[in-house]
Amino acid sequence: MFLSYSCDSIFIEADNPRALADWYKEKFGFREYSVKAGEFDSDEIPPGSVVVGANKNEAAMVIAPRRADQPPPATVPVIFASNVTDAYRKLVANGVNADPIQDDSGDRRFFEIHDAENNLVEICQE
Repeated sequence: MFLSYSCDSIFIEADNPRALADWYKEKFGFREYSVKAGEFDSDEIPPGSVVVGANKNEAAMVIAPRRADQPPPATVPVIFASNVTDAYRKLVANGVNADPIQDDSGDRRFFEIHDAENNLVEICQE
């Protein structure tokens, strides 16, 4: 798998968590993981959430039901790729709409995508 996560966990909200989890599994090759007590900070995972990721030993992406009473998260989830150019090519070939690869002022290469529910996600060079 060419992707690994940048943080302990990534939290994304969705109108349909199941459908969005299926999208990440199809487009990124992620797997779905059951949540057991003590795993992935399970006490903080809202009911109806789906947990996916590249590897169970890596951080997880928690896809939770969208909360109408809360504003969208202010942070952009970041997924690291071992080779950002290869990740870009594979994702675009798999039907993901991606902005062009950019270089930031710190010599970091990245690109942004919007997932099936229009959540902004950054893919960054590892």
